[in-house]
Amino acid sequence: MAENNNLEYINEDEEIPVFVFTGFLESGKTTMVHDWLQEEYFNDGRKTVVIVCEEGVIEYNEENLAKKNVSVVYAEKAEDFNEKLLADISRKYKPANILIEHNCMAKIDDTFGIKFPDGWYIEDIITSIDASTFDVYMKNMGAVMSEQFRYSSLVIFNRCTSDTKKANLRANIKALNPPATVLFMNTDGSVEKADDVLPFDFNADVINISDIDYGLWYIDVMENIARYDGKTVHFKGMAIRPGGFPETAFIIGRKAMTCCSDDLAFLKLLCTSDKPVKLDNNDWLEITAEIEYRENDEPDSQVPVLKIKDIKKAEKPETELVYFS
Repeated sequence: MAENNNLEYINEDEEIPVFVFTGFLESGKTTMVHDWLQEEYFNDGRKTVVIVCEEGVIEYNEENLAKKNVSVVYAEKAEDFNEKLLADISRKYKPANILIEHNCMAKIDDTFGIKFPDGWYIEDIITSIDASTFDVYMKNMGAVMSEQFRYSSLVIFNRCTSDTKKANLRANIKALNPPATVLFMNTDGSVEKADDVLPFDFNADVINISDIDYGLWYIDVMENIARYDGKTVHFKGMAIRPGGFPETAFIIGRKAMTCCSDDLAFLKLLCTSDKPVKLDNNDWLEITAEIEYRENDEPDSQVPVLKIKDIKKAEKPETELVYFS
């Protein structure tokens, strides 16, 4: 389960798990619910209720599902999904499992501001995304799209092809939800993990990070200590020396657009040098540095620090912002 979300997970020591499925219409959400219902876990004779908050193209065969002790309840209007409905379901069906097909236009924080019946808790949030339309939705409806996966424990991109920019898709998800597991389902039926699609040569003496790949690399270096500890990297970034920093230390990074033009983040890393480095704030530098992980302020957490091997002034890149698509 994603650890960075703000949802309140209720009564996690109780026994009625709730599985939430998010995603836009025609993203494969209903198909994914059907697939989950085929799993052995949901076929042990115990009662399962599917709450459908958004009717898609594919319909539920309620007659067949009833044979597996699965009931379907519809709440297609946002106001229909409320405390009374959930209490009625709990009382009428006495379910052992709940699956919710979430309405893509409803804010998930609002949805789970509703009081759950005693014993219900969020077990997983699973998101399905059509890889072929993701970039368009992020460009035109970034806030709504990011709402689908911001809290997800598992994100599945379906309808992937050889032309799909999987590393960029991964970076979009990880920028907002680092703990999420990301999978790619190809049109030929094969499945790939997100870590299999990064555009870097990890075996090179120096890992070169291009301007357009900085965002992808930043997300990865923050997550994978074993992959990068002791490695040497080369890239270009904007430097800042905050007040109080010695002349042998500075911050380098790139500004990144996460989900919309008003949502910028500075993807920064600490640099240290054996000798003073002269720079002005917002200078662009080209550095070669060894990565060393050090303890962070948070318990059991480490962050990468760059030990400078070579440094020189650089020209500003044509595009200063880092995008994840």
